[in-house]
Amino acid sequence: MNARILGILVAWSGLLLPGWSALVFDTEVATETAAPTEETHQSKFIFKNDGPGVVTISEVQTTCGCLGATADKMSYQPGESGVISATIKLGTFEGEIVKSIYVLSDDPQNPKRMLQMKITIPRLMEVSPEVTTWAVGEAPTAKTVTIKVLRDDPIELTAVSSTRDNFLIEMKEVEKGRSYEVVMTPKSTAEPTLGAVKLETNCELTRYKNRLIFVNVVRSRRPAAAAAPGAATPAAAAPAAAGAPAVKPAG
Repeated sequence: MNARILGILVAWSGLLLPGWSALVFDTEVATETAAPTEETHQSKFIFKNDGPGVVTISEVQTTCGCLGATADKMSYQPGESGVISATIKLGTFEGEIVKSIYVLSDDPQNPKRMLQMKITIPRLMEVSPEVTTWAVGEAPTAKTVTIKVLRDDPIELTAVSSTRDNFLIEMKEVEKGRSYEVVMTPKSTAEPTLGAVKLETNCELTRYKNRLIFVNVVRSRRPAAAAAPGAATPAAAAPAAAGAPAVKPAG
């Protein structure tokens, strides 16, 4: 066997080694922070074909309608580098979001590679709580949501409105441009109701201008019935499986 053929066989033998991968990424998780002014955010995943043969990407899949991803081309020669570009529409997301991308290829050991975007989206306002709930039959008392502006520049709350007539909504200014309260009172708690309250602000950034908080009247979950004294639990009452060791009661 000549040296050239031996070299080829040695190179291709890497395909049989567990964990070997042709496409090697600089990182498989992009951990980044979006700017408040961004409507969309893009992450790039750079990789190299470290294998002995051509690798072809057949598809780049995303797991969310807000996310798109593409490869700069489809086939990569040995030693050639490439990039997967992923763009997410930020919409009304806040805080940290995690989205996954799948790269499908003929890479023998990793035909489906998962990449992730971990994006932190700044919060400009703190709303607490974001969901306010009454139980069916509970006294229809007023409950308050507090709103605080987190950035240095002020944001004024200009209007509030409910999607349901069952809720009375009142806005209170605690400190102009810095702190507000929204007081919500159900007219009735006799029936379940799901609703939302729209907060309108004068924020100059479109995606932060309006937001929703939620108001609900819900049925209480019935607590599980307590077992009668001395009654066997289902596990204890069930016959032991054939061949299974007996369980000795504690004490």
